[in-house]
Amino acid sequence: MTVRPVVIVGNLTIDDVIRPDGSSQMGTLGGNSVHAAAAALTWTGEVGVVARCGTDFPGAALARLRAAGADTAGIRPVEGPTVRNWVIYEADGTRNWVYRTPRGRGAEVAPRPDDVPEAWLDRAPVMHVAAMPLAAAAAIVGSVRARAAGAVITLDTHEDWRRGAGVLDVARLVDVFMPSREELAEIAGYDDPERAAAELTGAGVRCVVVKLGGDGALVTRPASPATSVPAAPVEVVDPTGAGDSFCGAQRKPAQRKPAQRRPAQRRPTTTASRP
Repeated sequence: MTVRPVVIVGNLTIDDVIRPDGSSQMGTLGGNSVHAAAAALTWTGEVGVVARCGTDFPGAALARLRAAGADTAGIRPVEGPTVRNWVIYEADGTRNWVYRTPRGRGAEVAPRPDDVPEAWLDRAPVMHVAAMPLAAAAAIVGSVRARAAGAVITLDTHEDWRRGAGVLDVARLVDVFMPSREELAEIAGYDDPERAAAELTGAGVRCVVVKLGGDGALVTRPASPATSVPAAPVEVVDPTGAGDSFCGAQRKPAQRKPAQRRPAQRRPTTTASRP
């Protein structure tokens, strides 16, 4: 069996994490591309990262990515600051974001189709498009579909996405659509993951994997019963990047034989629980 390389398309940030007990971890290497790439590297040795960062992004951080095994040829510095956030966790598990750079900076540093090295697309990779503004995600997905018909595309959702034709249009183009429960509720207009996922597959989305946090995940395919995948039982120390790690470990469950699906479906939930 040919092992496809994995390409993660997302963002790079500097995060200041505040935990419920008041302890903090300041100036950490963050961004959905980092967490997803780390998860992918757990399972495969060929992982490329496509992202944009400010000119102030620490060179040592990029060196850490390369030392971990990631190919950083798709990372481009752009004028201006790197996105920096405070990520504040509450005792009930909720989190709040305080943007230390202007909110619009995230759109300015969103990756663009030409950032993806052509040589990577020639190998029909598994391409994970992490959370980003909808217009940027649609441009990346459309470009990859046109340039690499054999690529497997997975797509995460962004907190600012809302119900509308634009979300459905891009979701129909990918192999696996991977919203969180909260973001799926925003897109669907109601909080019922099984019903909402069935609505999406009924509208032409090939496979929907809903991230349910401590409740695991829900996998839905057209004309098939939904499958619940339990979370790995662990003591939660720091949930930062768990959803992105889940996505980075995902492959293409929609085309596996039934006997192969359950172990494959458990890989993302297990990876997301790793320290």
